Amino acid sequence: MKKILLILTTTLLLTACANTNDQDEKVDDKEVTKEEQKRTTKVQISKDYYRHLLPFEPTDTRGLTSSNMVSSYNAEHFEKGLLTISQKNFNPNDYLYSEGEVLNKDIIEGYLNPKYTKSEIKEMSDSEKEEKRAFANLGLNPSHKGEDDPEKIAENSPTYLAHILEQDFYIETDAKNNKLSGMTLGLAMNSVHYYQKEKNGPILSKNLDEDKVIKEGQKMAQEILNRIRVNDQVNDIPITFAIYVQSTDTSLSPGEFVKYAHVSKKSKKIGKWENVDQQFVTVPTNEAAKLDKNINENYKRFNQDLKDFFPNYTTSIGLLEVKDGKAEELKIDIPMDYYGQSEVVALTQFVGDLLNKYFSSVPNIELIISDNQKPKATIIKEAGEEEPFIHIFE
Repeated sequence: MKKILLILTTTLLLTACANTNDQDEKVDDKEVTKEEQKRTTKVQISKDYYRHLLPFEPTDTRGLTSSNMVSSYNAEHFEKGLLTISQKNFNPNDYLYSEGEVLNKDIIEGYLNPKYTKSEIKEMSDSEKEEKRAFANLGLNPSHKGEDDPEKIAENSPTYLAHILEQDFYIETDAKNNKLSGMTLGLAMNSVHYYQKEKNGPILSKNLDEDKVIKEGQKMAQEILNRIRVNDQVNDIPITFAIYVQSTDTSLSPGEFVKYAHVSKKSKKIGKWENVDQQFVTVPTNEAAKLDKNINENYKRFNQDLKDFFPNYTTSIGLLEVKDGKAEELKIDIPMDYYGQSEVVALTQFVGDLLNKYFSSVPNIELIISDNQKPKATIIKEAGEEEPFIHIFE
């Protein structure tokens, strides 16, 4: 049952723990009281998950990931994937996790703005300057240089950066003294610039060149490093940067991480960027067939078998993760019209047989059977386990 709760509440767990501190206050060992010290959960579910710092006090950035990303698919995979990249530099056995505390809401929203020119700021009223955070003028997106035509902006100075996500890490000795040990910053980049020619008009779009998007992300990451190194909390810790390119707002597949880089303690320069060979694709689709034709064809047979045996079954859509050229995980959502517990049991047992028949080559499988988004049953197969974990909800 623990595994099910983990699968269904991963996002909540990741966004539910943080402890905010006065960033300008230097904490001396003697000044840290028992109440002020960070504490941690004692149970680590597995080596792939960090223990969390307590108490659960969300920062003011909570909710920004969902609101700034173009879809829930992208928001979920951006956050989850960033934790996976963090593990490359911050081992879950050695580090504790906390929600980001250095970049607050005002800073992040300021970074997401376009850079304003002096003439643009001069023409703004004080209220407009405050609303657009033009007083600090921290924007990392390209300056519009006074241009107000949405089509010209889309062509010459589109919005590349959509969101920044911070994840903080502590070794236990540092946590006792509220001293940050490491940090990961994820930059979510747009693959499409969305705009309107007039208020309440149709949403238009312009595809962005991926190479240009990645280069902009790398340049922005270096600028962020320059800025945060002056902060006493961050001036001497290792930092990981990662670049994520979102899919479109209508895509059933999330985007993907394309680059990451580690910055050593005290370093003020990002060195080599590494490629991330990880893709997410909806199955069955032509795109999925290009990555793994066998799994794509088997998924069609999987759906057909379900239709043959259960008249009220419609169809299911899967999400395949391919890592380093090999299938890593398959997530399947099966919708059903609930007619009774016996049918749920029969469907779950039949699906279990089909998973072994068609997807034995996939190391990790997560399948949920639901009625109007209410879970009725789940099957979880993890790499190295001979038998899947099956649970039917009462």
